[in-house]
Amino acid sequence: IKKRKMKSFLFAENSKLEAISKGLFGEASIETITIPSSIKQIESKAFYYCENLSDIKFLNGSEINSICDEAFSETKITNIVIPSKEIHIKNFAFVENLAIQSIEFLGDTITIGKFSFSRCAQLAIISFPYATQININKDSFHGISKQFHLFVPFKACMKQ
Repeated sequence: IKKRKMKSFLFAENSKLEAISKGLFGEASIETITIPSSIKQIESKAFYYCENLSDIKFLNGSEINSICDEAFSETKITNIVIPSKEIHIKNFAFVENLAIQSIEFLGDTITIGKFSFSRCAQLAIISFPYATQININKDSFHGISKQFHLFVPFKACMKQ
């Protein structure tokens, strides 16, 4: 299978897969992806430079806890909801995603690494509605929109 011609990929409904391997879909023409709930980690460059990837969904009961370096860099994702209770977004995970406008983290413990959302020029909203602890690197949002809004609950503890 030539990745450049791959427009879609469907995981088995009862998938027990725990990780999406390093570079697995990198540079593919994939447009949408639904991540099985069994996935715990999306490894480095798994969807790197998938310039047609605009929609990513995590299934209910998602166990995702790590999105690694450059996993979704240089894609066209516009909005993303990350449902996990605890999530670690590693360095450069979404770097240079020029279409991303909003991100919602539904978990209570979130860690965002260095330059994770750097140069995401359209990023206007990040929301942490249920967070109790948020760890953000000082360079996580370097080069984003001047219209950027960060929504954090009053009870959350933020560390930089």
